[in-house]
Amino acid sequence: MVTTFSAEQFAVFAAPVRTIWISDAAQRLHHAYPTYFKALEVEAADLVPLCQAVEHWAAGLAVTGARDVAQLCCVAITFGHRFWDDPRFAAYLNTSVGQPDAA
Repeated sequence: MVTTFSAEQFAVFAAPVRTIWISDAAQRLHHAYPTYFKALEVEAADLVPLCQAVEHWAAGLAVTGARDVAQLCCVAITFGHRFWDDPRFAAYLNTSVGQPDAA
């Protein structure tokens, strides 16, 4: 007998790992720009919602690599939270994010 798992079951299995990755990403992001965040009085925990939103958006585009998502978190610091909803960046996002052949 072969055991099969549905997409929903895999999502349940992945949820704890995603939560840990998001927390770690927030810590790494905070550590990468300590002076900037100190001036803004932003702690690593304050970056968790941003990293969570980026990870969720990227996963919807099948961008799941830790490095790629971490880079998008850095972009979010520069362009702003939910930058993917900003029409100024639509052309760039449409030609790069989620396009496996984009370099």
